[in-house]
Amino acid sequence: MAGLLILAIIYALVVGHEIAHYLVARAFGFQAPVFGFGLPYGPYAVLGKKWDTEFRVHWLIFGAYASIPELDPELTADDGTPLESLPKPFTRFALWKKLTVAFAGIFFYLVAAWLIMFASLNIFGAPESKVIVQGLSTANPIAGDAGIKPGDEVVAVDDKKVSRPDEVVSYLIAHPDTSVTVHVKRAGNMQDVSMRTNSDGKVGMMLVNGSGSTYRRVNPIESISLANEGFIGIGGAALGATKGYIAERFHADAGSGANSEKRPSRPYGMLAVMKFASDIIAMDSRYLLSFAAFLSFDLAVVNLVPWPGLDGSHIVMILINAARGKTARGNRIWRLLFVIGLVFCLLRSTIPLCMLHGHNRQKK
Repeated sequence: MAGLLILAIIYALVVGHEIAHYLVARAFGFQAPVFGFGLPYGPYAVLGKKWDTEFRVHWLIFGAYASIPELDPELTADDGTPLESLPKPFTRFALWKKLTVAFAGIFFYLVAAWLIMFASLNIFGAPESKVIVQGLSTANPIAGDAGIKPGDEVVAVDDKKVSRPDEVVSYLIAHPDTSVTVHVKRAGNMQDVSMRTNSDGKVGMMLVNGSGSTYRRVNPIESISLANEGFIGIGGAALGATKGYIAERFHADAGSGANSEKRPSRPYGMLAVMKFASDIIAMDSRYLLSFAAFLSFDLAVVNLVPWPGLDGSHIVMILINAARGKTARGNRIWRLLFVIGLVFCLLRSTIPLCMLHGHNRQKK
């Protein structure tokens, strides 16, 4: 059940992301000959045609895409003309309009993250929970060596009181290579544990929300302030998680000698998402919305990466073509980036997010 819920959330976010690209593109006058539900591969059924757009549903339903040929640089010949027929003549648009369309999906993810958090606060209230140390990392023994023990309740870090794991994570990430004092409650007694974060702002604590969490009702005005705080918190956590993922993935195979450190194998991609979602629902189903907000912000960060099909790749190519003043050889560069990025996605990710959506692909 948890898996189906999280898949539905991811699908809704991806479709909303593509709709944002589509609506902004149409508002600026870009042509969008195809909008597809699903991945743009294999057979499809035509749902209908409106606003010069053909709406399709593909048998590989988990994904979405909007075909916007005038965005750059896919589906254009070396002279910059489109390879597929368009209802209207091909138009060249200003750089700021292209970048606005390209960033529209990322902006949607960020707005969705804030709105989900705001809705959660107004539906369930503000969580008043305990932050419990579930375990300690053997790869990063800072907290363990300092005296933290599994089962400790983290009450505050320095002068900042905390009630959620993401608050602890975001605070530590914001203070890399810094001495901090973690205030914990153990067997009813308060203890102050001093330690120094590593260069990534991590100390090796695995945190969860404690059982028996309660919620307090908040008014809409207060929920705006709390949503802002939560947005900043999940933003720091998402950026930190992405930074850690990229660093570990790039260095996962580095060093194979006798003195090299063997990193523990951990699930990434969709498997990690499913596992985390299951744990969240098992503890308290009300945390599902907070997790959805984190996931939406994380998708915004991931989409900035210049991998094929993600917004970052389109932004890079738009800027390259703008700097060169033409699209000649643009497709050759794009094909090279596509192959490199696709191989990287397939080798490094459990489920390549680059396959979930795209903006200029279509099959005739």
